[in-house]
Amino acid sequence: MTIDSSYIKLPVDYLKQPDEYACVPTMLAMLFRHRDISTSPQTVISEFEGYDPLAGCTWEDTERYCTWKRVPMERTTGLLMPDIVRLLEHNVPVAASIPNFSDGYPHVVVLHGHNRKEFFMHDPYDAIRKEVSFSEFSWRWKERDNMLLYLPPK
Repeated sequence: MTIDSSYIKLPVDYLKQPDEYACVPTMLAMLFRHRDISTSPQTVISEFEGYDPLAGCTWEDTERYCTWKRVPMERTTGLLMPDIVRLLEHNVPVAASIPNFSDGYPHVVVLHGHNRKEFFMHDPYDAIRKEVSFSEFSWRWKERDNMLLYLPPK
């Protein structure tokens, strides 16, 4: 079987964050559900030690939560755009830290595919699926130190 890697769209459920600062718990719910781990943003929030509905949470809180759930995760600033494409082509959706499109506030989105020009992105805040050009994504991603989070392949 040949895979056409010029277009990849992973079956990642789109979920809307339940409050203004819940992008990280919502992102985790999307990644977990892609791994067939049944959850919701509300469940993650209720279990999430350190979540503040007025401020969100830290990457360290996220790591603790994944450790508590026994779900391996990788958080890195050491990957490049081709690495993101490679992860997507290996059925691994990627969460990226970028400035929010509307106001520049720190935000997390889930990349779930590409067409060699744009990434397909679930933005938990806007309740819409988006496409963002590689160049715009790269610019926004650099604003947040190229931070990525993903669940490594089983």
